[in-house]
Amino acid sequence: MVKAEDISKASKTRVLITTSVIDNGVNFRNIQNVVVSDVSMVKCLQMVGRARIDEENPRVTLYIKRFNDEEISKKLDSIKWRANAYHDFKTSGSGSQTWFVDKYLLNKPIGSHDPKHWIGTDKTGRSMLIINEIADSLVGTQEATYKAILQEMQSDVPGHLSGQKYLEYQLSWFGHVYSPENDLTYMRKDSSKNELINFLESYADGRSIFDEDQKQFRLDFTKLHDAIYERREKDLKRIYGITNINDALTEHMMPFFIGTGRETSGKRRSYWLVTRTSNPSDK
Repeated sequence: MVKAEDISKASKTRVLITTSVIDNGVNFRNIQNVVVSDVSMVKCLQMVGRARIDEENPRVTLYIKRFNDEEISKKLDSIKWRANAYHDFKTSGSGSQTWFVDKYLLNKPIGSHDPKHWIGTDKTGRSMLIINEIADSLVGTQEATYKAILQEMQSDVPGHLSGQKYLEYQLSWFGHVYSPENDLTYMRKDSSKNELINFLESYADGRSIFDEDQKQFRLDFTKLHDAIYERREKDLKRIYGITNINDALTEHMMPFFIGTGRETSGKRRSYWLVTRTSNPSDK
């Protein structure tokens, strides 16, 4: 961690990345951009408050992360896992059992916070584990908060990017309203859409896609599609097949269709063929 006084003197410092520990009592001047990534109103306001406005720097650009339901769901699972650990700890009669260490301290879910912040050891150096009572008291509130956020995200208008309602709510904390022109997600979406069209155009020149190349085509299409639109498969590892691809092209009004054919001579191999259509529903 860089000391605050060092940061103010270091003229070459351009970017500071820190945890939320710096959101209380540490102020910075000559800040041009602030990026916040949290769902808590108090934390976000504290983070933004660290950038002090002065005559030399009257404006600061604020960037707010758009959270989606998948991210919130994973966070909620982590909180529930920790709540179960606290429950087991308190009902087991002792925190020193090997089973507790194996289950909760050595096998924490990917993405979970380090258990040392919510379960500690006795200062005497003994093996007895001690619960972090402050962290324990916050779990119930955190779980309720993330449940409410997740429910709201899952109720978003179909076809909209996940987290739209909550993003608009976050902007209201700073007295702003949502504007698509300022949404970097949509800017990236337009770029990604052009990339998908160019990908399909590269195949729409009569090139046959044989069996050995179809998996790579499906994989590339899946990645490009999911960078723009909602995921079409619940299984995140599953790549789209030809039916799903054509359904997506029709749904999003993209003038392409993936047809099938077979060689008339030689090995008579079957193949896919990308064709342009004046109307995506034309077959």
